[in-house]
Amino acid sequence: GKKSISVNLRVITATNRDLAKEIKENRFREDLFYRLNVFRIKLPPLRERKQEIYELVPIFVQQISSLLNKRVVKVSNEYYKMLVDYNWPGNIRELRNAVQYSIATLDGPILLEKHLAGFFNQVSQQIKKEERLWPINTPFPSKLSDLEKIAIQNSLLLAKGNKMKAAKLLGIGRAT
Repeated sequence: GKKSISVNLRVITATNRDLAKEIKENRFREDLFYRLNVFRIKLPPLRERKQEIYELVPIFVQQISSLLNKRVVKVSNEYYKMLVDYNWPGNIRELRNAVQYSIATLDGPILLEKHLAGFFNQVSQQIKKEERLWPINTPFPSKLSDLEKIAIQNSLLLAKGNKMKAAKLLGIGRAT
């Protein structure tokens, strides 16, 4: 159109990066930072506030159990202990995924330690698989083209040969 329309809006943003550091390294625009940085809320990762697990799990259980038509009457202490002992690199999203996995595999009305075991086994298997992609004793390539080749080979491994998925993992087009 040719007519200006005034709008009143608020922008809410989130990041897991240190934006001051990103600005210093020229990876984030300083002017944009000051436009966005009006009201800052610093929320530490879940691993630094594990006591909240006891408040979050009942909320997730209620949401997910109704979604999956499962009845959960209790969450065992052992279940909570497994959750609290874990480091949560995926933060609250990973916690929600763990609860969802548990409820999907639930075979009674009580969430038990055994309902989490499969979730944590999948996570550790994926981490071990990703660790194999770059062996510790292998020297780092000296040429950028060698590093690119290794990145492409590893993404193809992760994508099980699917070139579209591999390209998506790398953030590039399939033709590239």
